[in-house]
Amino acid sequence: MSQKEFSGTNLVEKAPVATPAFKLGDVVEVDFSEEPSRRIIQGIFSLKNNWLYAVEWRSPILEEMALAQSRIIWLADVDLVKVNV
Repeated sequence: MSQKEFSGTNLVEKAPVATPAFKLGDVVEVDFSEEPSRRIIQGIFSLKNNWLYAVEWRSPILEEMALAQSRIIWLADVDLVKVNV
């Protein structure tokens, strides 16, 4: 389209984006079983104004069961508790 054919409508608004609750490398507790597990935040992703955090759901010290299966799970901040180390 040429500049003359393009007309703005001003319908686009800035959406506020909250600050992530955790940052890369933070140690968190995840309640996967009877005993909470400590994990490290390995990724952060924003989806529709919500932050998701990547953590390993299986312990890295366990032997690999299947090489094709990912050990990463994405969780919301309500599923995680920050650990002060």
